[in-house]
Amino acid sequence: MSGAASAAGPGAVADYFARRYPGRRGLLPRLFRRNEEDLREIVARLLREEGCRRILDLGCGDGVMLASAIERPVEEIVLVDVAERNVAAAQAALAGSAARVEGVVGDVRDYPLGGHEADLVLMLGVLDYLPDWREVLARTIGEARGTLLVNLPRSDRLWHRLRRLRLAMRGIGLTRTDRGEIERVVVRTGREAEIFGDRFSWYVLCRPGGRAGC
Repeated sequence: MSGAASAAGPGAVADYFARRYPGRRGLLPRLFRRNEEDLREIVARLLREEGCRRILDLGCGDGVMLASAIERPVEEIVLVDVAERNVAAAQAALAGSAARVEGVVGDVRDYPLGGHEADLVLMLGVLDYLPDWREVLARTIGEARGTLLVNLPRSDRLWHRLRRLRLAMRGIGLTRTDRGEIERVVVRTGREAEIFGDRFSWYVLCRPGGRAGC
Protein backbone atom coordinates (compact mmCIF):
# COMPACT_ATOMS: atom_id res chain seq x y z
CA MET A 1 0.00 0.00 0.00
CA SER A 2 1.36 3.45 -0.85
CA GLY A 3 1.76 6.34 1.55
CA ALA A 4 -0.92 8.19 -0.37
CA ALA A 5 -3.33 5.32 0.18
CA SER A 6 -2.54 5.27 3.89
CA ALA A 7 -3.82 8.84 4.20
CA ALA A 8 -7.24 7.76 2.90
CA GLY A 9 -8.39 6.74 6.35
CA PRO A 10 -9.42 3.63 8.31
CA GLY A 11 -10.82 1.93 5.20
CA ALA A 12 -7.43 1.94 3.52
CA VAL A 13 -5.81 0.54 6.65
CA ALA A 14 -8.40 -2.24 6.91
CA ASP A 15 -7.90 -3.02 3.23
CA TYR A 16 -4.15 -3.29 3.77
CA PHE A 17 -4.51 -5.81 6.58
CA ALA A 18 -7.09 -7.78 4.60
CA ARG A 19 -4.71 -8.09 1.65
CA ARG A 20 -1.59 -8.73 3.75
CA TYR A 21 -3.27 -11.46 5.79
CA PRO A 22 -6.03 -12.82 3.50
CA GLY A 23 -6.56 -16.13 5.27
CA ARG A 24 -8.72 -16.23 8.37
CA ARG A 25 -7.79 -19.81 9.15
CA GLY A 26 -4.82 -20.87 11.20
CA LEU A 27 -3.50 -19.59 14.51
CA LEU A 28 -0.23 -18.13 13.23
CA PRO A 29 -1.74 -15.90 10.49
CA ARG A 30 -4.23 -14.51 13.00
CA LEU A 31 -1.49 -13.82 15.54
CA PHE A 32 0.76 -12.18 12.95
CA ARG A 33 -2.09 -9.88 11.96
CA ARG A 34 -3.00 -8.97 15.53
CA ASN A 35 0.65 -8.29 16.34
CA GLU A 36 1.03 -5.90 13.43
CA GLU A 37 -2.30 -4.21 14.14
CA ASP A 38 -1.26 -3.57 17.75
CA LEU A 39 2.14 -2.27 16.64
CA ARG A 40 0.54 0.01 14.07
CA GLU A 41 -1.73 1.54 16.69
CA ILE A 42 1.21 2.37 18.98
CA VAL A 43 3.16 3.98 16.13
CA ALA A 44 0.09 5.90 14.94
CA ARG A 45 -0.45 7.32 18.44
CA LEU A 46 3.11 8.61 18.56
CA LEU A 47 2.83 10.13 15.10
CA ARG A 48 -0.31 12.03 16.14
CA GLU A 49 1.65 13.87 18.79
CA GLU A 50 2.43 17.44 17.85
CA GLY A 51 5.92 18.00 16.47
CA CYS A 52 6.59 14.64 14.81
CA ARG A 53 7.90 15.79 11.44
CA ARG A 54 11.05 13.69 10.89
CA ILE A 55 11.10 9.91 11.24
CA LEU A 56 14.07 7.54 11.32
CA ASP A 57 13.09 3.89 10.83
CA LEU A 58 15.91 1.50 11.75
CA GLY A 59 15.18 -1.88 10.19
CA CYS A 60 12.38 -0.55 8.01
CA GLY A 61 11.37 -3.79 6.29
CA ASP A 62 8.97 -3.15 3.42
CA GLY A 63 7.69 0.08 4.99
CA VAL A 64 4.04 -0.82 4.58
CA MET A 65 3.16 -0.84 8.27
CA LEU A 66 4.68 2.61 8.78
CA ALA A 67 2.88 3.89 5.68
CA SER A 68 -0.41 2.66 7.11
CA ALA A 69 0.27 4.48 10.39
CA ILE A 70 1.03 7.91 8.88
CA GLU A 71 -2.22 9.84 8.77
CA ARG A 72 -0.78 13.09 7.36
CA PRO A 73 2.42 13.73 5.40
CA VAL A 74 5.60 14.49 7.36
CA GLU A 75 8.71 16.38 6.30
CA GLU A 76 11.29 13.60 6.19
CA ILE A 77 11.57 9.84 6.53
CA VAL A 78 14.93 8.05 6.61
CA LEU A 79 14.77 4.28 6.10
CA VAL A 80 17.62 1.96 7.09
CA ASP A 81 17.73 -1.77 6.38
CA VAL A 82 20.40 -4.36 5.69
CA ALA A 83 18.50 -5.63 2.64
CA GLU A 84 18.52 -3.43 -0.44
CA ARG A 85 15.18 -4.84 -1.62
CA ASN A 86 13.56 -3.79 1.67
CA VAL A 87 14.87 -0.24 1.36
CA ALA A 88 13.59 0.01 -2.22
CA ALA A 89 10.18 -1.39 -1.25
CA ALA A 90 9.91 0.93 1.76
CA GLN A 91 10.81 3.99 -0.32
CA ALA A 92 8.07 3.09 -2.77
CA ALA A 93 5.51 2.44 -0.01
CA LEU A 94 6.28 5.75 1.72
CA ALA A 95 6.75 7.94 -1.35
CA GLY A 96 3.54 9.87 -0.68
CA SER A 97 4.02 10.10 3.08
CA ALA A 98 6.84 12.67 3.27
CA ALA A 99 8.35 15.53 1.34
CA ARG A 100 11.66 13.67 1.42
CA VAL A 101 12.19 9.91 1.71
CA GLU A 102 15.79 8.70 1.97
CA GLY A 103 16.89 5.06 1.89
CA VAL A 104 20.09 3.74 3.45
CA VAL A 105 21.31 0.18 2.90
CA GLY A 106 23.32 -1.03 5.87
CA ASP A 107 23.38 -2.57 9.33
CA VAL A 108 21.40 -0.51 11.83
CA ARG A 109 24.23 -1.07 14.31
CA ASP A 110 26.51 1.04 12.13
CA TYR A 111 24.12 3.94 11.54
CA PRO A 112 25.37 7.25 13.07
CA LEU A 113 22.39 7.94 15.32
CA GLY A 114 24.02 10.84 17.12
CA GLY A 115 24.13 12.87 13.94
CA HIS A 116 20.47 12.48 13.04
CA GLU A 117 17.86 14.99 14.19
CA ALA A 118 14.80 12.72 13.98
CA ASP A 119 11.73 13.56 16.05
CA LEU A 120 10.74 9.88 16.15
CA VAL A 121 13.16 6.95 15.95
CA LEU A 122 11.70 3.47 15.39
CA MET A 123 13.50 0.17 15.87
CA LEU A 124 10.79 -2.45 15.44
CA GLY A 125 11.26 -6.16 14.80
CA VAL A 126 15.06 -5.73 14.78
CA LEU A 127 16.32 -6.79 18.20
CA ASP A 128 14.36 -10.03 17.79
CA TYR A 129 17.25 -11.41 15.72
CA LEU A 130 20.36 -9.82 17.28
CA PRO A 131 22.32 -11.82 19.87
CA ASP A 132 23.96 -8.55 20.98
CA TRP A 133 20.55 -6.92 21.55
CA ARG A 134 21.57 -5.54 24.96
CA GLU A 135 24.46 -3.57 23.52
CA VAL A 136 22.40 -2.38 20.54
CA LEU A 137 19.51 -1.30 22.77
CA ALA A 138 21.83 0.58 25.15
CA ARG A 139 23.58 2.36 22.28
CA THR A 140 20.31 3.30 20.61
CA ILE A 141 18.83 4.70 23.82
CA GLY A 142 22.04 6.61 24.51
CA GLU A 143 22.36 8.17 21.07
CA ALA A 144 18.80 8.75 19.84
CA ARG A 145 17.92 12.45 20.06
CA GLY A 146 14.20 12.21 19.46
CA THR A 147 11.49 10.02 20.90
CA LEU A 148 12.56 6.38 20.59
CA LEU A 149 10.31 3.33 20.31
CA VAL A 150 11.90 -0.12 20.39
CA ASN A 151 10.21 -3.50 20.69
CA LEU A 152 11.53 -6.86 21.80
CA PRO A 153 9.93 -10.30 21.76
CA ARG A 154 7.98 -11.22 24.87
CA SER A 155 9.41 -14.62 25.74
CA ASP A 156 6.73 -15.43 28.31
CA ARG A 157 3.95 -15.60 25.73
CA LEU A 158 2.70 -18.32 23.38
CA TRP A 159 3.33 -16.01 20.42
CA HIS A 160 7.07 -16.02 21.14
CA ARG A 161 7.22 -19.81 21.47
CA LEU A 162 5.39 -20.30 18.18
CA ARG A 163 7.64 -17.83 16.38
CA ARG A 164 10.77 -19.39 17.88
CA LEU A 165 9.72 -22.83 16.65
CA ARG A 166 8.79 -21.50 13.21
CA LEU A 167 12.09 -19.65 12.79
CA ALA A 168 14.17 -22.52 14.18
CA MET A 169 12.90 -24.67 11.32
CA ARG A 170 14.54 -22.13 8.99
CA GLY A 171 17.77 -22.02 11.00
CA ILE A 172 17.04 -18.59 12.49
CA GLY A 173 17.42 -17.94 16.21
CA LEU A 174 15.03 -15.66 18.09
CA THR A 175 16.11 -13.43 20.96
CA ARG A 176 14.82 -14.27 24.44
CA THR A 177 14.07 -11.33 26.73
CA ASP A 178 12.27 -10.52 29.94
CA ARG A 179 11.25 -7.24 31.51
CA GLY A 180 13.89 -7.41 34.24
CA GLU A 181 16.69 -7.75 31.71
CA ILE A 182 15.38 -4.85 29.67
CA GLU A 183 15.09 -2.69 32.78
CA ARG A 184 18.72 -3.38 33.68
CA VAL A 185 19.86 -2.30 30.22
CA VAL A 186 17.85 0.93 30.47
CA VAL A 187 19.23 1.70 33.93
CA ARG A 188 22.79 1.37 32.64
CA THR A 189 22.11 4.08 30.04
CA GLY A 190 21.22 6.61 32.72
CA ARG A 191 18.12 7.69 30.79
CA GLU A 192 14.49 7.47 31.77
CA ALA A 193 12.27 5.21 29.70
CA GLU A 194 8.81 3.72 29.88
CA ILE A 195 8.73 -0.07 29.56
CA PHE A 196 5.41 -1.72 28.79
CA GLY A 197 4.12 -4.87 27.17
CA ASP A 198 1.23 -6.09 25.08
CA ARG A 199 0.22 -9.60 24.01
CA PHE A 200 3.28 -9.96 21.79
CA SER A 201 6.13 -7.63 22.69
CA TRP A 202 7.96 -5.59 25.28
CA TYR A 203 8.31 -1.92 24.33
CA VAL A 204 10.84 0.68 25.39
CA LEU A 205 9.64 4.27 24.92
CA CYS A 206 12.26 6.92 25.60
CA ARG A 207 11.50 10.63 25.22
CA PRO A 208 14.12 13.41 25.07
CA GLY A 209 14.35 15.43 28.25
CA GLY A 210 11.20 13.86 29.66
CA ARG A 211 9.06 15.96 27.32
CA ALA A 212 5.50 14.90 26.61
CA GLY A 213 5.29 14.49 22.86
CA CYS A 214 7.85 13.87 20.13
